Amino acid sequence: MGYYRDSLQLPDSEVDRGNETHHQVKVSDFYMAKYVVTVEQFETFIMESDYRTDADRGGESVVWSGKKWKSKAGVNWRCDVKGEEQKDKQHPVVHVSWNDVTEYCNWLSKKLNAIFRLPTEAEWEYPCRAGTTTPFNTGENLTTDQANYNGNYPYRNNPKGKYPEKTTRVGSYLPNGW
Repeated sequence: MGYYRDSLQLPDSEVDRGNETHHQVKVSDFYMAKYVVTVEQFETFIMESDYRTDADRGGESVVWSGKKWKSKAGVNWRCDVKGEEQKDKQHPVVHVSWNDVTEYCNWLSKKLNAIFRLPTEAEWEYPCRAGTTTPFNTGENLTTDQANYNGNYPYRNNPKGKYPEKTTRVGSYLPNGW
């Protein structure tokens, strides 16, 4: 079990902090997978369960055009963020809804005879923070060498970084201290 403040033990002076209320959160014992679910893992679920995702049933999903989000027909869990077929199945699965993820967790729970579910916000943030009190588990900044994000918008006044405009293979970045 662990304790942490919902505002991640960060000082009130942190940049872009917002109007978060400090309060202590108790996080009970839980396990979290080392990586997010890959296209390959989700494909196994689809093949074994014959489940149809919300995007499959609706015939479309929302994709990133490079400037804005837009609906695109024929996009589902097999696709990348731009709506093209994801050929490298070791990338995170995208274009899945909360309903789809819940069904995946139910399927995996039955398959492995254990309980799988989405983490709460507190459960997600606790291991991501990895016991640090800085804005990022990497310290005062997070660079595009440490995580995949739009490096055109760096935190605070840090230097700009890369912007791959796509997901990266699961495990592409060094893990945090935990």
